[in-house]
Amino acid sequence: MYGEKWLSSAVVLVPTGLIVCLYITYRFITRNNDYFAKRNVPYIKSTLLFGNTLRVVMRKVSFHDSVIEEYSQLEGHNIGGIFQLMRPVYLVRDPELIKHVTVKDFEHFVDLPIFIPEDAEPILTKGLQALKGKWATFNDFCYPTK
Repeated sequence: MYGEKWLSSAVVLVPTGLIVCLYITYRFITRNNDYFAKRNVPYIKSTLLFGNTLRVVMRKVSFHDSVIEEYSQLEGHNIGGIFQLMRPVYLVRDPELIKHVTVKDFEHFVDLPIFIPEDAEPILTKGLQALKGKWATFNDFCYPTK
């Protein structure tokens, strides 16, 4: 009698728990999918889990070509949004806005994450975004008077 009661409750609880876990996982993975829509920023729709980087991860296109394609898709907008994996990232197209961000607001954009191994892309990993902890010094060198 006791075993049958346990079995019948397990038949209900296990699938229910599995459904709840799958739902929580789905909500976690898609939590930022409406990030740009909420802010009324034009953006490129993302794929589940990989964002706009699926073709780069699958090595069907280089990172460089992917950025050029995304830049072209946002033509006509000063700023747009893309997703690197599940993280929303702004793509700035307006030269004046780029100047404002890199000169006036640089202290808010230090130590950007690098996702590319240095041996795979030696040129990209030597760029501005790779200046871990040295961005302020470099910015003062390039723009001594703001």
